[in-house]
Amino acid sequence: MSANINMIIGARIAGGRRKRGWYQRELADVIGRSESWVSQVERGTIALDSVATAEAIAAALRLDVAHVLAFDVRYATTPNRTTPQSSPARAEADWMSTLRRTFVVETGGFLAETAIAASPLAALVGYGSRTPPTPDTSFLDDLKIVGSVYRRAYRIVPSETLLPLALDQVKLVLSLQPSDQPEHVRNALLRHAGEMAALAAGVHMMDHADFEKADPLLSLAMSAAKQVGDVDLTAVVYGGRAFLSTYNSGAEEALEWALAGQDVAVKGASPRTRAWVCAVASEMHATLGHADEAFQALDVGRTALQRPPEDELWAGLGWMDEAKLDAYEGGDLLRLRRYQPAIDRLTVALDGMEPTVIRHRATALADRAHALALSGETDQACADADQSLQYVAHVHHRKTFRRIENIARLVGPLRSAASSALREHVLEVRSNLRTQTKGAPPQ
Repeated sequence: MSANINMIIGARIAGGRRKRGWYQRELADVIGRSESWVSQVERGTIALDSVATAEAIAAALRLDVAHVLAFDVRYATTPNRTTPQSSPARAEADWMSTLRRTFVVETGGFLAETAIAASPLAALVGYGSRTPPTPDTSFLDDLKIVGSVYRRAYRIVPSETLLPLALDQVKLVLSLQPSDQPEHVRNALLRHAGEMAALAAGVHMMDHADFEKADPLLSLAMSAAKQVGDVDLTAVVYGGRAFLSTYNSGAEEALEWALAGQDVAVKGASPRTRAWVCAVASEMHATLGHADEAFQALDVGRTALQRPPEDELWAGLGWMDEAKLDAYEGGDLLRLRRYQPAIDRLTVALDGMEPTVIRHRATALADRAHALALSGETDQACADADQSLQYVAHVHHRKTFRRIENIARLVGPLRSAASSALREHVLEVRSNLRTQTKGAPPQ
């Protein structure tokens, strides 16, 4: 926790206290702390390191606890109350709950010694020759929950928020020197670090088109997966390598990685992981024009999803279900230039997707818009592209944005009202994405 954050929190508490007309000792009495402690927190000389205390302060001063904990500064560009209507309030509530849990984890509440537990995160980096503290069971449980929600959050959370959070989790785990921990702790830490590295790599690739930064993160994730023998994570990393190869080496090498992911997944990966790597393989086959192989891979994926839901082991990004598999099939049909079947399958996919899977909906809408445009259905293509842009503007998915740019160019010569409106929307979102990129924290 930085000194700047401490000062922001302190100023917010002091401002709330003054609005109530209270002295520091009055706030101290209400929350069960000393006047000296309140004074130091308000000056930013010590950290507010307890969610329970923050809740007590927020209740006493009639403030929002997220405001007191400065989540808007810690985790900038979190989903706000102006998100698309298809993003229900529940998704935001769940995300804020996860940020609260992250705060607890990052402030070190897991440490055995009270003195170390109260230390800011920066003090945990690099133990040198000293033995690192051993996290307790509750910390490892919290770490697993945080990792699961972060990976699912890829569906809805802006990339500039998710990327630094994932990277901070990697740093946190590595600061605890997993190799010096008991085996069960070591494995839990490495698995979490690998999953967060894979998530960060996915954001770099899919949202920022930054493949150089994705590469070492995938290598880190693979190292962690191999050390703990995690089949799910290994298969997910192979799938990530397939996507990376489509940009660096071409579809042939990408297919090799995807097929390797399939081979690994059959050794015991969860149903969702097996379905996802099959979907990735189908996309690579379709890109190369291998129609039969693409549909065979999709059939294997559908069979996997019919298995009992032991799939909370899923280590991939977002989520994988029947609707997402339908979207992959629609994308494959588009690549195979079967436009009307692609439109039909993507319609089924969009009808089956949950409202909160914003990134997935943006991609499926872009695919359907492309198929519609190539079928001569310009107005409908523009309508889909416009809806996709609304989602892109929220999650900052630049890969999909570039696809919408291409669709706008495709329909632009028609000079219709719909194509003109789409072009204007593209310009607006392009400007906003550039602003977000400039304002993003350095990585």
